Amino acid sequence: MKPVKQEDGLGCAVACVAFILQIPYSEAVKLFSDGKRRVKEEQTSTVLRLFKF
Repeated sequence: MKPVKQEDGLGCAVACVAFILQIPYSEAVKLFSDGKRRVKEEQTSTVLRLFKF
């Protein structure tokens, strides 16, 4: 897996999601509804399913 670098000081969650889903940082940030603070509700189930929660 290729590392994904944070693009700003609050981008840790975005970088983690990008790394796990193997998508670019710019695509991962689109999964967040409030900048980098909250994952969009419709995306939560997808992320959880990928993690098998």
